[in-house]
Amino acid sequence: MSQEQSISIIIHNLEQQRIGTLDIMPDQSVGFSENFPQDLQDFTQQAIDQGIEILAEVYDKTTDTRAHYKKVVTSADSEFITPFLEQIERMGYHATLRHPEAEAEIMKYLETFPDDDPEKIAILKNLSDMSYLEQTAILEELKKLNT
Repeated sequence: MSQEQSISIIIHNLEQQRIGTLDIMPDQSVGFSENFPQDLQDFTQQAIDQGIEILAEVYDKTTDTRAHYKKVVTSADSEFITPFLEQIERMGYHATLRHPEAEAEIMKYLETFPDDDPEKIAILKNLSDMSYLEQTAILEELKKLNT
């Protein structure tokens, strides 16, 4: 995780009902919106404070062997977000990393649409719950329309 960038994650339960948004700030403080389950709050704070244990691999070219070992990644490590999201999934939640830059670019293109346009309304309604893949697909379509 970059030291100067916050991370925003949308959390759903397995029935795809939105639970809320989890924000990890550059100073490692954590913000929970709405009513988060206590187990998720506890896990998040523990992961920020103590890190997450992962299985890592090292390759030795001289012997052509691989060795696995346990290591702890902290929230300061660039690789932190992947095991963090994986652990949230194992806990029974669905986690989607938000991409505010893509959302902002989509909003910029949608400004040219009339406010009552059904496609604009549908995109705006679902934008914050979309995956990055869905957002980039919509963004590409919007770019095509503006050329």
